[in-house]
Amino acid sequence: MKMKLTRISLESKCALLVFLLIYISNDTLLFGTNSNETFITLQFILLFMISIYLLFKMNASVNKNKVIFLGVLIFLTCITGLINKDFNNKYIYEIFLLITAFMFTNNYPLDYFLKGFINSMYFLSMISLITFILNIIIPKIFAVFPTLINTANYRFYNIGLSFVLFNENYRNYYRNYSIFREPGLYGCILVLALIIILFSRIDIKSKRKKVIILLLAMLSTLSTAVYFCLILVFASYILSKKTNVNTIFIVSISVLLFSYILTQDTIFNMVFGKLFSNNGSLVSRFSSFVINFKIFLSHPLLGVGWENIIPLYQKVGISTYGKILSVGTNFDNTNTFLKLLAVHGIPFFIIYFRGFVKTFKSIISNKMIMILSIIILFLSFSNEDITFNCLLYIIVFYQFGNKYREEINYENYSN
Repeated sequence: MKMKLTRISLESKCALLVFLLIYISNDTLLFGTNSNETFITLQFILLFMISIYLLFKMNASVNKNKVIFLGVLIFLTCITGLINKDFNNKYIYEIFLLITAFMFTNNYPLDYFLKGFINSMYFLSMISLITFILNIIIPKIFAVFPTLINTANYRFYNIGLSFVLFNENYRNYYRNYSIFREPGLYGCILVLALIIILFSRIDIKSKRKKVIILLLAMLSTLSTAVYFCLILVFASYILSKKTNVNTIFIVSISVLLFSYILTQDTIFNMVFGKLFSNNGSLVSRFSSFVINFKIFLSHPLLGVGWENIIPLYQKVGISTYGKILSVGTNFDNTNTFLKLLAVHGIPFFIIYFRGFVKTFKSIISNKMIMILSIIILFLSFSNEDITFNCLLYIIVFYQFGNKYREEINYENYSN
């Protein structure tokens, strides 16, 4: 009986920490692009407190390969800064995230992390869908809430667990942000959650309900890249399963929802119109592959560093694409993985990305589906810059041992 209570307590703590790491990440409106810098400082304080908690709760038994892995990544990070004479604070933050991810994966088994992540995104999706629907039906209801101004000078209603874009005429831009700085970023994290729900080895409660809620949340982002990835996810799902009730149910719901979108001219033009026009955002997404790769080729071994990536990205962007890229894009480097390649060089990138792939090999048993999932996630994370998201570092560190609940001696963990 005591063992059972210990497991429940450990899983609940893990789920809470996962939610906090999502909520306070710099990918959110409140802690990432908030013009009020007090919240940016608060983010560091909260992340530091989580790290201290993980340190004191850390299991005494540590995988030596994981320690070496951490040391190599920190060493390569420091060398990149020194070689480029770059002393940007982003190196400190990156090292801090690496250490936090290291301690987290040493405290909690992989399936607890995956379940905590799925449940966190399910909860946020439920809240965001409620606010999204209310914003369409009775937008004036949000006038009682405080507002937040982001670094791009856009005003949002702050509901705490969701945000709604503000408009003085109460005719808001109907896209679902949840707590994140961009609807597309929200969508790409939902893509990750959906892949885990559909393809992972772990047993997930209320699977159908969670798939439907995540699917609705993804559709409400009205993100072209998210829709494209969603189609690929369900194509992979059909390939991975024999025809059964779940397959028929999930595919039928998806077809019905997509069919509705295709019949709505306004929504269709918003989502797919950029594919048929000279759209700066679309050009920016595609060009991020070329520009980052060109920057990487100029400094392939140790990268250009965090300080140099922005001016170099603009310089290479102008020389490659000229005025096409400069229209309405602000040279946004939206490619998570290739940005890391350009910043750090090939050794860091290979070690990092290999860890990402190895973890997914332990999560998804079907080799073909695992490869397809990596491709989908690569495309999804090429749409948004989440290079400083602690969840990605945590996934990378879970490559060391398939630490599922049944394989762990829980007596090593303190409560």
